[in-house]
Formats: sequence, structure tokens, C-alpha cells
Amino acid sequence: MATFYHLFKTTCIHDGSAFFGIHGNDDPMWDQNVDYVGRGPKLFKKIDQYGGKANFKFNFRVEVLFTTTSLAEAERHIKTILTPATYADPLCLNVSPEEMAETNRQSNLGVPKSELHKQVIATSLVGNNNALGAVASEEKKQAISDTRTNAKLKWIHNPETREELQLPADEIAEGGMLTGFVLGRLPKHLKEMGPVPHDPNKKIVDY
Repeated sequence: MATFYHLFKTTCIHDGSAFFGIHGNDDPMWDQNVDYVGRGPKLFKKIDQYGGKANFKFNFRVEVLFTTTSLAEAERHIKTILTPATYADPLCLNVSPEEMAETNRQSNLGVPKSELHKQVIATSLVGNNNALGAVASEEKKQAISDTRTNAKLKWIHNPETREELQLPADEIAEGGMLTGFVLGRLPKHLKEMGPVPHDPNKKIVDY
């Protein structure tokens, strides 16, 4: 089955601020049944500003700008939109690579977290509620393992993907729980079944 990559734009109808992203699925007509609006601290803050998810449809619109079966082609298109000038625009709700790099640098140095820093960490870990088959990357697991090694850790597991890992307890308290994961070790009967193969049709790419 072919995978379609949709370049989309989520716009706040009140001030014109916008988020751009790529959503991958097997639906060529996804623009008629949009079930993903993007993610990130700036977008989530804007959604909360106008009544939260419950009032999203009254305050935002989502439009598909381009659809292709080539992820590389979709990425080429979005890079023509998300230029340094776009990221610098106060109406852009995407987090720039520089902002993300600074967040990672502060995390590695142990610098106290700013509000944006906390939000970036939380939303980058939370991911997308519609990507139930998404698996945390090895890099993300290693980064989690390498940070705050002296912190109290708690086991979490994902019954859908049958993965388990540990997170610092205070990161969980701050909203850093991975989507689809719950507290506790993976039950024995699920562990014996092994991990669930990742479904490429549920791949999500965010910018």
C-alpha cells in the first residue's frame, strides 16, 4: 500500500499565525478527513489561548498544500517554506532548528529550563496521539538514558508497541511521558511476544 505525504498548514483564524508540517498515511484524500494538526510548544500554546482542543475547529483551520508519495519531495517543498525568515516571523508557530539546538545544549549543560525549553522537551516526547504504532528512536532512548543519571527513574511501557524504558520521575511529572506509554514494567505475557514491527504507513514527520 502506498504512503502519501501531506504538506499541511494549520492557521489561527484570529491572528494568521501558522504551523507547517508533513503528515504521512495511506489516505490520498486526507485533506477531507484531517485528524492531525501538528505539534510543538508554540502551536499548543496558541491552541490553549483560544479555548484548547475542544474549540479548535472554531479558531483554526487546517489545509493540505501538497500531497506526494515521495517523502523527499515533501521535505523539499516544506524547506522552501520554513526559511530563516519564516522562523523569525512572530506568526510562525514552528520551532526553529536553532531554538531546538539551544534547548538540547541547555539540557546537556544542566542549565535550568526556560518555559519554552520545558515545552519543547514535553512535546518532543509526547509525539502524536494518532501515531499509535510509532516507536521511540534509539537516539531518543539513549538521550533519555544519558540525562540526569542520578535522578530517580520510573519504568514505563507501551502495550501497543510492547516497548519498555525508564524516564526520570520529575520528567514524567513535567509532562514528559511518551504517547501511548503507561507507568510500570511491561507485563510478562507482552514481553514474551517481542516488539511490534513499526508500520511505515503511520510515519509522522514534523518541522
